[in-house]
Amino acid sequence: MDERVVVVGAGPAGLAAAWAIRRAGADPLILERAATVAASWRARHDQLRLNTHRMFSHQPGMRIPRRYGPFPARDDYVAYLEQYAAGMRLRFGTAVDRIDRAGPRWKLNLGDDSLTAAHVVVATGPDAEEPAADLAEQHRELLTRYVDAFQRYDVDELVTLLHDDASFSMPPFEMWLRGADEIRGFWTGFGSPCAGSRLVPVVANGGPAFGQYKPVAGGTRFEPWCIQVPEFRDGRFTHLHHFLDTSLFARFGLPPYLEA
Repeated sequence: MDERVVVVGAGPAGLAAAWAIRRAGADPLILERAATVAASWRARHDQLRLNTHRMFSHQPGMRIPRRYGPFPARDDYVAYLEQYAAGMRLRFGTAVDRIDRAGPRWKLNLGDDSLTAAHVVVATGPDAEEPAADLAEQHRELLTRYVDAFQRYDVDELVTLLHDDASFSMPPFEMWLRGADEIRGFWTGFGSPCAGSRLVPVVANGGPAFGQYKPVAGGTRFEPWCIQVPEFRDGRFTHLHHFLDTSLFARFGLPPYLEA
């Protein structure tokens, strides 16, 4: 099954994301492993009330009814979310075991089933399940080698860190490289001005990432270039994302430039 957009999780965040996506013209499929929306809210104690006023607690596009009072009770808030989800495409009892890159799309493993999507929003919440082991710890050696090789711009060493079918993208450009040879060609050709760059570690989507600063002004300082988000498996990289929106640096708490 192919979908344009999939949202994982039918809690407040997933439903809000789906509303925004629908407003933009797409009709996302929402996957929820429980049998209903707002499952985690239903499991909270029955005397729970929101500790923020309803005027500041509503979902985008729909206010919480006045009849629920200034600080809605748990059951009222759940009823509100059920109303909010009306008309959305929901698939309950569907757990997403794994999400992997499949060319320019994403493959979602659903146990005995699977589907692909051009875009995936994961909105399961920080306490939806026991967190996996720290990926940065599991792949510390790989990441350390990558930073060292990239900052020295040792392309031969960088290529050894790639799976043979690794891919490379650079949003917002419609560029997609596939295979270690194509990526090597980019690094030694169009991407060669990245030589001398510096990488600053950050966390993106719960995993390791880097802010890349390129040298300017004769190498006297480094300015933001992109946010690199690597994907890896079995000790080598499977995909390298490069997000060229430099406004992201401030959102990650990164400095506006680095001194040489």
